[in-house]
Amino acid sequence: MPTSGARSLFVGLVLVLSACGAPAASIRPVVELIAPANGAQIAQGERVGLRVSGAASAGIDRFEARLGSTVLISVPVADGPWAASAVLNVLPPAAPNVTLSVYVVDRAGVSSDPVFLLVNVAPGAARPTPTATLVAGSAGCAANSAFVADVTIPDNTAVAAGQPFTKTWRLRNSGPCAWDLGYTFAFVDRDPLGAPPSVLVGPAATGATFEVSVPFVAPSTPGIYTSTWQLRNPDGRLFGVRVYAQIRVP
Repeated sequence: MPTSGARSLFVGLVLVLSACGAPAASIRPVVELIAPANGAQIAQGERVGLRVSGAASAGIDRFEARLGSTVLISVPVADGPWAASAVLNVLPPAAPNVTLSVYVVDRAGVSSDPVFLLVNVAPGAARPTPTATLVAGSAGCAANSAFVADVTIPDNTAVAAGQPFTKTWRLRNSGPCAWDLGYTFAFVDRDPLGAPPSVLVGPAATGATFEVSVPFVAPSTPGIYTSTWQLRNPDGRLFGVRVYAQIRVP
């Protein structure tokens, strides 16, 4: 996280630019890392969302996240505004402690001083990549599902420690058979986050889009947490795309 001095500089520059527009005199760009907190914990193979803001009198060209001198991600900013924000989804290397640096670069190519973030990458298997698994349906056809959208709680949403929240996904029956009663949406991997083992899913026609919600409770310890879920047929077999809820406890 930035120091109090860096935060004051950022706020000061924003106030100056807000009061008089982008000044003719060039002011060195400044960047602020809003989230996550320093020491964020993620699993090996998991991305971390860096929420950043920046200001530059010459107009912002892009935000960058780097590991040493290597640029891990560069996010351009359209139309070169003097102030902007962005989310940088970074995949850190598999190492116990990784120090990332965040920059904002203005349209003249001038880079801000870096803001550093220490990320703790836990060893072990990476979070499963969403994959679809076909299983036989009640009519002998192959059941399948596809992810459509996160309706609530986007990835890396900040949730206060101990706070209940409900994640809702929008899915689609992408298989050739309709679903009857008896299908469920079940926890399959990582952290259950206080949720029930499964929730019921209503009938769905072939090609139909539907929503499914799960109640969770945020852990009491700061960090990034992921809970992975998948559909299950009445015979107890998992199928379709795996989806997940990912939150950040400040």
